[in-house]
Amino acid sequence: PDASLFQIHRAYKKAMELYREESIVSYALFLDSRRKQILTKLENAFTTLIDRDSRYKYDLRMVKNGFMTREEFSAETKALALARERKGKSKKVKPATTLLKQLGKNKISTPVLSGILGKEVFTGDDLKQMRMELGISLKDIAERTKIRIYMLKAIEDDEYDRLPSRFHLKSFLRAYVNCLVVDADVIVERYLERIDD
Repeated sequence: PDASLFQIHRAYKKAMELYREESIVSYALFLDSRRKQILTKLENAFTTLIDRDSRYKYDLRMVKNGFMTREEFSAETKALALARERKGKSKKVKPATTLLKQLGKNKISTPVLSGILGKEVFTGDDLKQMRMELGISLKDIAERTKIRIYMLKAIEDDEYDRLPSRFHLKSFLRAYVNCLVVDADVIVERYLERIDD
């Protein structure tokens, strides 16, 4: 119940890697129809938990069915519940981050992300905007990837000369992008395209 957005993104990314069609780990374990069912359930769980309003409704169902108490609500759900109780009516609240529109396998989108992902070439500022749109801090990425914050900031600031080598840039960039739950290969390729010329 108290999982942060970053933890939800990370769990979703790991599960998608495990159950995707190309996964060597689970390839022989599931028929295509079963794999599609699992992927659909993962998508539904992710979109429910990442959207503040959907998560609130889900948490209320969990309380009603006896799986959790109101005290176990996430901080965001508690704040939303309090606001709704004060208003005395169930007015739909616009979610802080809406990630419901699917762009394809392993990709999520908001209007901001759609605009960025439509570009032919990415800049560090594009990466920063994506990260901020998803509500992920540099500290979160640093903890997950074990890459120092100043190096992540160098990537966002397009100061790749501050990194030890091109190999490090590509490796760090891939780790950074993997934390955003988007297609890492495409973004890494489009980012590096500017410096290959």
